[in-house]
Amino acid sequence: MLPRLALSADSLYSDLSDKACKVVHRSEENYGVEQECPGVLGYKLQKTTEDDRDSLTIIEGHRSQPLNFYGHITGSLNYLGDKAEWRITDGKPIALIVRMTFTNPESQKKEQRLIVAKVASSGSCVTQVINASTLAIANEQAEKAADHAFAEKCLWMIEPKTLEGYYAFDRLHLPDSRCALVTKEMALRLSKEAVCETDTSGPGIAASCRSMDGQKEHLLFKQASDCERQIANQRQ
Repeated sequence: MLPRLALSADSLYSDLSDKACKVVHRSEENYGVEQECPGVLGYKLQKTTEDDRDSLTIIEGHRSQPLNFYGHITGSLNYLGDKAEWRITDGKPIALIVRMTFTNPESQKKEQRLIVAKVASSGSCVTQVINASTLAIANEQAEKAADHAFAEKCLWMIEPKTLEGYYAFDRLHLPDSRCALVTKEMALRLSKEAVCETDTSGPGIAASCRSMDGQKEHLLFKQASDCERQIANQRQ
């Protein structure tokens, strides 16, 4: 099969500023704040801030697809710019571009990255991170990367079938959830029904898998003790 060619794309923009976004949840733990932000063409964005570090989730109807910036772009304190650029083809978003600013811990200078994510019902994810501090044509490079993102691999998503032997619980149904060994059958089911990625949001967490319909979210651990400790902490 011949590879698909990138189609001509246009840009639409949405507002990520605190003024445009609505706070929907606050947590004293990690100083967490979740905000619902406007999007385009039936899509919205959820901006999540934990310990002064930002990430985004793409929302289409009842489906949520976290992009999980935490620990992948930088470990430093950071914040996202006030504008999200959506690349549009045939009236549908195909990619998202956002700007992240942080302080380089070595040089103590401000740096910026342009984060490119493909937008797809089969799984939205980050496909490229561009250094906007050193590349003069970073904006143009980001748009070019976004227009080809559909053909790119996710930078930190993983194959669910490799998670056999891990321990997991469903974070969205916490009262009824228990840590369970991921069997071959469960791993195969996850590979058909979920989007999985490496996860650095807590001690011992190896990965997280979210169902396509957004109704389940499994946290996975290599050690049963880490799984039990995490579920106990979340129930408190």
